[in-house]
Amino acid sequence: MGDRRRKRLAGSLAAALAALVLLVPLGRAAAPADVTAPQTKILERSVKPGKRQATFNFTSSEAGGGFRCRLDSRPLGACNPPKTYSRLAYGKHVFRVAAVDSAGNTDPSAAVARFTIPKPKARHRNAD
Repeated sequence: MGDRRRKRLAGSLAAALAALVLLVPLGRAAAPADVTAPQTKILERSVKPGKRQATFNFTSSEAGGGFRCRLDSRPLGACNPPKTYSRLAYGKHVFRVAAVDSAGNTDPSAAVARFTIPKPKARHRNAD
């Protein structure tokens, strides 16, 4: 192969590589980090005093995450809707739920529901 042909081939190869570099991006810019916390909403609550039971249905403003629930002073834990608590003590209770998105952001202002399980009324016996 002659020098002239070799130079032409090298020039063509260099031009092809330059065109390829223009077509293939060197890297994508990283997507901005998700720093926005989701919002939590309690959609429905059902309290059954006779059964000493309470059920809560809730939602998040962002799909794909999870929830953390807490009743009274019990430890905070992962939960899914609907969340039911049974064998509740008589008296006042506070249910809290916070949405957590897929980036790990937690709603700082958890949704709150307050409710009471009333004591049953004493039955009076008639003296005969």
